[in-house]
Amino acid sequence: MVPRLLLILLLTLAAAAQSGENELDELLDWQDQQIVERFSADGSADHSWDPLLQSLAEQLVVGVSQVFPGQGEPVSFRVFRQKLGFNAVCWHRVVIVDSLLMEGLERLSQGQAVYGELDTPYTESILRQISMERPELPPPPGLSWEREQQARKLFEEVLAAWICHEVSHAYLGHARERLRQARRLEQGNPQVNPLLLDQRIRNYLDYHLGPANELEADRYGARLALRSGFGLEGYRRALLIIARLEKLSGADASFYRTHPRPADRTRVLQEVEAEESQERS
Repeated sequence: MVPRLLLILLLTLAAAAQSGENELDELLDWQDQQIVERFSADGSADHSWDPLLQSLAEQLVVGVSQVFPGQGEPVSFRVFRQKLGFNAVCWHRVVIVDSLLMEGLERLSQGQAVYGELDTPYTESILRQISMERPELPPPPGLSWEREQQARKLFEEVLAAWICHEVSHAYLGHARERLRQARRLEQGNPQVNPLLLDQRIRNYLDYHLGPANELEADRYGARLALRSGFGLEGYRRALLIIARLEKLSGADASFYRTHPRPADRTRVLQEVEAEESQERS
């Protein structure tokens, strides 16, 4: 779902935006700044993950140059404690990551390293705590030094998949696209009650434009992961985790979906993998 803050910003910007691309970018950059300042206001910024995210961003440079040629403007990352739940959101050139996502992926990777698979009682307990947005996620018993090193690799792979997806949103210009669509809907319905128009725009961005953007970000994100040397195993694990969480929460049966079903997203990965393999042969 489009967060309420994003919808408000979209409508505010839509009312002021002009048709020029440069002005749109200026407005979107202003939006990034406002979001970071708002999220930083209560001191919840978590800088402990900065070195890891910086390392992943550096590894993406070559892949970005191939998948998004001519769009070298960097994307920055910010981690905040319990702001978005088990989630990361790309605005324009800023990706906001929740510490619960970082810690949850780390614990699930540790569980996989210790038990050899994701389908374990430990994983189930972590997923339940994540679904209730509880930040207390204990490491699995028996986590030796060797297993911790293995878990670190698994964690970086699945985190890289999330980052590749969010970076693709940035370079595909999805924030700009949503701004334009919100503006068109607003200008095309001048007589509609503002509250009803607000709901119409929200529904369009969430349930029509949203899934299409997500699949496009998956397609480019998978290609970015491959071209950057991460591979797609982390991407597959990320979708498996999402599927398990959706089933646990009942979201898999919901009529109102802001993201495609994990099975549809997995098919996109398979298509990209086949395309990349054919290009190399």
